[in-house]
Amino acid sequence: MKPAVVLLSGGLDSATCFAIARSQGHACYCLSFDYGQRHSAELKAAEKVARALGAVEHRTLNLALAQFGGSALTDTRIAVPTAGVQPGIPVTYVPARNTIMLSLALAWAEVLGSRDIFVGVNAVDYSGYPDCRPDYIAAFEAMANLATRAGVEGARLTIHAPLIDLSKAEIIGKGIRLGVDYGLTVSCYQADTDGLRPLRFLPLARRRLCCRRHRRSDSLCTLTMLTDFFRQVRLAAACASLPVFLASASVHAAPPNLAIALNSAEGTISLIDTDTYKVIGKTPVCKEPHHLMPTPDDKSLIIACAASNQLVFFDPLTGKEQKRIRNISDPYQLGFSPDSKLFVATSLRLDRVDIYDAADFKLKARLPAPRTPSHMAFDAGGEFVFITLQDSNEVMAISLKTLKTAWVIPVGPTPAGIVMTPDNRYLLVAIMGEG
Repeated sequence: MKPAVVLLSGGLDSATCFAIARSQGHACYCLSFDYGQRHSAELKAAEKVARALGAVEHRTLNLALAQFGGSALTDTRIAVPTAGVQPGIPVTYVPARNTIMLSLALAWAEVLGSRDIFVGVNAVDYSGYPDCRPDYIAAFEAMANLATRAGVEGARLTIHAPLIDLSKAEIIGKGIRLGVDYGLTVSCYQADTDGLRPLRFLPLARRRLCCRRHRRSDSLCTLTMLTDFFRQVRLAAACASLPVFLASASVHAAPPNLAIALNSAEGTISLIDTDTYKVIGKTPVCKEPHHLMPTPDDKSLIIACAASNQLVFFDPLTGKEQKRIRNISDPYQLGFSPDSKLFVATSLRLDRVDIYDAADFKLKARLPAPRTPSHMAFDAGGEFVFITLQDSNEVMAISLKTLKTAWVIPVGPTPAGIVMTPDNRYLLVAIMGEG
């Protein structure tokens, strides 16, 4: 068996990553770190996971990062946030933590003659951590092969991040199939020494439950009351930066009149019963979801997930996730051509418009946009798509026949929404700026 070094925190993600490495035929050497975090519960959990999954060796190193502070996880003067996802890089980010840990894993790998390091970072819901991005992992791997004897001598080192583009549901599903006992894991930032934390905002809040589901930007634990699924994995509660369904036992399996609202700041969708005007549930989608739209057949609701480069499809009748299409680069506003053959996505941050084949979502054209392409509208005949350009104060027209830019004209400061009149004679552009 090939040796591999696995970074093991004691949380859900790292346990799953460990199981994946083992399933690929690696002899796993697990490495944990006492870096001055608020509690030792995760480290105790790491020991249990290492034994349960059959680590060849498990070591815990002391880093004393708490001497520097600068993070809510290492500095008691900084409060751990409890209000959900916050903009920017969260205060729970520990400066250089992953870089230091991967470097030490690299050192051990060289000694062991290992060419493989596994880390459980996740880009789908990484919550703003700069050292959980795919670009970071790729850059570290490149550095590792330049900085080590093994790399210089041609024995290439690989940094494996098998969870990088998976949702939490996908991670747990994979772990269950690989035999992970999630009842051994702990992932709460405000847990006590036993990995427990009181639930504060549900009727059962008086119970002390162990947080099991890993979510980096929030310390709140939401009780999962309904699910045989979570009971199977022995999850008594879920740590989540985004709310999940709170009381499925009282939620209709298929509400007769369901409205779905996108909560961009939270990264969730709300399910609203239009008969009672009550929110009957929320479920996480992804980080930085922006626009949503129905498919032409009205069988799916598509949500654009800019930060995770994917589209998430939901059933509009039940609010249940149907599928995810990945490798859709930085989608913002979405649209189907009138003949339903083309799918258009603006990339607000990358200054471009991408056009895909609507049948298989393969990229057909990528067109540069002057600055900040935002909303879109189609003419009735399906000859053009019109895109507002917020920071260049313009509208651009793209020919859907040639897949090329036809023209760009100035319209006014900070244009946003755009619609074509029913008679197909005028474009109406919403101007957000002054003037």
